[in-house]
Amino acid sequence: MDHSNPNAFGVDTIMSQTDTGPLRDRNMPLTPESNPPSTTPVTAPVTIVRGYRPDVLGRCLEMHLDYYSKAKGWGCAFEAGLAGTLSNLLTRLDKPINEVWSAVQYNPALQMERIVGVIFVDGEYLPSSQGGGRVPAQGGEQQGGKGELSEKGGERAAHLRAFIVDESARGLGVGRKLLHAAMEFVRDEVGFSECHLFTMRSLSQARGMYEKQGFREVGEEWTDRYGNGTVVIEYVWHSDRQTPGEEQQQKEQTVVEEVQG
Repeated sequence: MDHSNPNAFGVDTIMSQTDTGPLRDRNMPLTPESNPPSTTPVTAPVTIVRGYRPDVLGRCLEMHLDYYSKAKGWGCAFEAGLAGTLSNLLTRLDKPINEVWSAVQYNPALQMERIVGVIFVDGEYLPSSQGGGRVPAQGGEQQGGKGELSEKGGERAAHLRAFIVDESARGLGVGRKLLHAAMEFVRDEVGFSECHLFTMRSLSQARGMYEKQGFREVGEEWTDRYGNGTVVIEYVWHSDRQTPGEEQQQKEQTVVEEVQG
């Protein structure tokens, strides 16, 4: 079988089941019945859009409820808490240290756009840089106000909030693109000294993305605030900390310098 041909499996199968060779060698027209249209869905491209857009709150809540109601059985209390947290943040998006990004997918069949992923950066959420010992209050969000300075020399700290990707868009790199956009804002545009987030121990794929961006686990706590309990992890990113990729590059450069040296 020719594995370099993506259609080789189908052709070889047909050849093995007919006396006259593959159907493509027969002198006969291909009718719709003999060559049915592909049923493989065509995935529409996803665009990362910065800033508020209508229905960003509604879709963010819908995607969170769709996932967490199935995965954890969370319901009314979870929805109410998350809605309150994000409604407050939405009113503060006019400030340059707060921002939201949406992953937008165009559906040609419906001729409309749909939000399939969201991430917020809250630059007024300024927790202690020491980390640990704080249980998220709403949907992975921690209770706590705004306006106080962090303990790290009075420098500001950001908080990644409400990061979610719709089930239909998972596996397309949407989460990675959203996180990259948010961290460019945190690191390069605003220049935060640190960034916090909360996630669940069970979300290993998301945790892997955070760690590649340079986040490090600083604490965990069990919570059953919404019914079925889970282990919540706090991650912190520091501006003076290298990502795993940067650390590897630094090690390789050090080896080269020692060899040349």
